[in-house]
Amino acid sequence: MAFRRGRFGPALGVIGLILSATPLSAQTSFKSWLEGFRGQALRAGITEHTLDTAFEGVKPIDRIIELDRKQPEGRMTFVEYKRKVISRSRIAKGRELLRRHAAVLAETERRFGVPAEVIVALWGIESSFGEFKGRFPVIDALATLAYDGRREELFTRELISALQILDNGDVDKVNMFGS
Repeated sequence: MAFRRGRFGPALGVIGLILSATPLSAQTSFKSWLEGFRGQALRAGITEHTLDTAFEGVKPIDRIIELDRKQPEGRMTFVEYKRKVISRSRIAKGRELLRRHAAVLAETERRFGVPAEVIVALWGIESSFGEFKGRFPVIDALATLAYDGRREELFTRELISALQILDNGDVDKVNMFGS
């Protein structure tokens, strides 16, 4: 049967628009995405051994997608967020840690260009200065977010950074958790 271009052209155009607007996760399986990502990670200098270890048993985590879409920063005003997150005790602890770790923070600021105060503030907000380490395996979580496609470029970079941490031996996968 011969297809007439005029008859199916609009339908094919709509299908193309839907696919281009559909997250990568709906277009390809996680396993296929992971294989494609492995090549990118290898080109970034991650070793085969690290990739094999890091991706052993890795799977997407639906809860990560839910939480990513419900970030508190996007659901409340700055005043509400500030009231919930910033307390006098957290500020005092941040100032104390800024003094205690001044040398390391100064070196980090020099090396990466991020002010020490910003590092300490994020440390306080994200983990309550290390008290909360999270409950999600970092590699699985970042792979999930990169695969999801909503902010693929950001989470692909973060996943490569996490793999570099593993590759350097700074931490092992079983101890790498986040929120």
